[in-house]
Amino acid sequence: MGRRSAGNLQQRRWFREARLGLFIHWGIYANLGRGEWVLHNDRIPLSQYVHLAPQFNPTLFNATEWVQLAKTSGMRYITITAKHHDGFCLWHTKQTKWNIVDSGGYGKDIIRALASACRHLPRTPCTQIRHRCPGPPRNPTPQP
Repeated sequence: MGRRSAGNLQQRRWFREARLGLFIHWGIYANLGRGEWVLHNDRIPLSQYVHLAPQFNPTLFNATEWVQLAKTSGMRYITITAKHHDGFCLWHTKQTKWNIVDSGGYGKDIIRALASACRHLPRTPCTQIRHRCPGPPRNPTPQP
């Protein structure tokens, strides 16, 4: 392994000292209740999987409540799978229509809401983005 930069060492130190955080593993795969690898493990054709996006409609999601609960529990950071193996983005982006606003049933930017809630409360939000995604193409067009 190469040398670590001072910034990298400082971030690692902060992470060790933070100790407790919230890791939210969430996306359209939650509709099936079989984990984030369901697309791969169950060999679901993309032509079928894209139909899950409009069904992902977390109407009870409340970013402020989630952040407040994390804070009350003593958590120092929040990490969320903003884009996972299926390539579905939990934020609005112009890079692809395969996102919560353009293809999801919810139509709201979950990452923006969490980031906003974190700004109102002392919190360090984090996101996890999977860059190599075997999921749907950049702009899937579900066929009814």
